[in-house]
Amino acid sequence: MILEQLFDLFYSQRCDLAFLVGPKRRRSDPGRVLLNPDGSVLGNVEVWDVWQRQVLRTVRAAAAQGCPPSRDEILSLIREDFDGRKAAVAFGELWKTVAIEKRDATAQELLDWIPPQKTFFSFVDQQGAPLHMLPEQVDGAETWPTFRRTWSQPPPYATPWSASTGTTLSARSTSRT
Repeated sequence: MILEQLFDLFYSQRCDLAFLVGPKRRRSDPGRVLLNPDGSVLGNVEVWDVWQRQVLRTVRAAAAQGCPPSRDEILSLIREDFDGRKAAVAFGELWKTVAIEKRDATAQELLDWIPPQKTFFSFVDQQGAPLHMLPEQVDGAETWPTFRRTWSQPPPYATPWSASTGTTLSARSTSRT
C-alpha cells in the first residue's frame, strides 16, 4: 500500500524523484535524507560518509593543532564503525599507514592526506548558494529540527561552532530504509 501511494504521488505530481524514508531510529540506519524547510530534498548522505568525515575531521583538527593522534588512537576511531575492508576504501593512505605499516603518521602527513573538504559536506541551497555542514549536523539534524548552524564558507577548524561565521538553515534528517 505504501509503495502504491509513493508511485501515485510520483506520477500524479510529476516528480523528478521520490524517496521512501522513515525516522532515524538507530545510529547505524543506512542513510540520511536532509530536507529543506519546505520539505524538498537538500541532500542524501550515506551513514558511512558521515562516519568517515567525523573521523577525518577529528584527526585533521588534532594534526592542525600540532598534536596528531597516535596510531592506536586513529585505529580506535576508525574501528568503531569500519571493518578492515571498508576502512581501506574509506581512509586510503591513512589506513595503510596505521593498519598495514603499523606506524604513527606525522602531523604534516595527516594534513596532506586529509584535505579540508573531506571533513564536511557541501550542498547547494535553494538559492544556489554553497552550503557546508559538519558531519555531526548531517547526522543529528533530526535531533534538532529547528535552526541548525551551517556555513556559507567551509567551517573553521579551531572553532567549528563559531556563531560569528555562519548562516542558519532549518534542516531535518530522516533515515533511508
